[in-house]
Amino acid sequence: MLAKFYNKKPDVIEAIQFVYTEEGIEALKHFCGDAFVEVRKDRHIKAVGEAEISGTKKWQRRTSNLIANLLAFEGDFIIKDGQEFSVMGQDTFRNKYEEQH
Repeated sequence: MLAKFYNKKPDVIEAIQFVYTEEGIEALKHFCGDAFVEVRKDRHIKAVGEAEISGTKKWQRRTSNLIANLLAFEGDFIIKDGQEFSVMGQDTFRNKYEEQH
C-alpha cells in the first residue's frame, strides 16, 4: 500500500492510512522515514495495532518546551506536512479530504 495524495479544499496533503499488515507497516516506515519509531500490537483478541511516530511539533508548557510522540491506531491516517506529521481518525479524515485523481 503506497501513500496517496488527498485534496482538502483548497489544500493538497500527503497522507497514508495505517494498516496493520506486513505491507502496510513497510509502507508506513517508508512514508515516515526517520520519524518512524515502532509498531506494536498487544496479544489479545481485541487488540489493535499501534504505530508510534517521533513528534516534531513543540508545545510550550509553562517553563519548558515539550515534544510528544504521535500514536496512530489501525485505520488512522498519518498526514505529512513538510517534516511534521499529524494523526487523524479515519472518519474525520474522510469528512475533510477526498482522494486526488
